[in-house]
Amino acid sequence: MNNNFLCPYCKGHLKVNEQIVFSTSTQNGKSGLTCLSPQIGNYAIVHHPSFEINKGELVSFYCPICHSNLTSNLTDRLVKVMMVNDSKEEFTVLFSGVLGEKCTYTLSQTQNEVMSYRVDSSNYVNFFGASPEY
Repeated sequence: MNNNFLCPYCKGHLKVNEQIVFSTSTQNGKSGLTCLSPQIGNYAIVHHPSFEINKGELVSFYCPICHSNLTSNLTDRLVKVMMVNDSKEEFTVLFSGVLGEKCTYTLSQTQNEVMSYRVDSSNYVNFFGASPEY
């Protein structure tokens, strides 16, 4: 599946050459570009070696196009982007901004369903009002 990932504010495309590109900053004030896998549930992260991020650290994610803060309005620990699949169905994608925490949610815009992925996904179930589907 060839999903497109978009900024929820400017609708700019975030996926470049099989990576989702973000501008990021750490709690100690360091900034850099961070690339994530577009595969839901794959938590591989790529950034310059001099941009140090410690496990357990909350990272702030920004759109590299319009510079909007992508922090979810549900909690400052989740990051929000939009995903459009091959069938043009739109999803809100939420993932943890805490390095090492493995959880992602997809919220269907048309079917009103929440899907959760990975081991730490139960940390945020209360934000959706229902148990996640695996």
